[in-house]
Amino acid sequence: MDTSHAKQLLDAERAEIESLLATLGKKTTTGGEEDWTPTPVDLGGSDADESGHADEAEEFENRVLVEEEIEKRLRAIDTALARIADGSYGKCTTCGTEIPPARLEANPSATTCVEHA
Repeated sequence: MDTSHAKQLLDAERAEIESLLATLGKKTTTGGEEDWTPTPVDLGGSDADESGHADEAEEFENRVLVEEEIEKRLRAIDTALARIADGSYGKCTTCGTEIPPARLEANPSATTCVEHA
């Protein structure tokens, strides 16, 4: 796959993911590294409403899990962009063979060939 096309796909997906992450939390910087931190949810329960607090806690737990999975995808995209920059993009990290273009088109951040997926 042409690396400029891959970069376009990855940049577009990165923008979508960052937009989605912004609905779940806020971007923070710790030690020079960007990270996303889920924000609590206010479901409008009163201070005395225990079930409202339980719902908010459950919703926050769900946000944490979703945020972690989406952030993993963001890291995979960043790794692929770094591989484009260093010239190793499109090669299987396990065996070094070329990753089929169809696989990269379907998943531009793939790091392995089909055999090692």
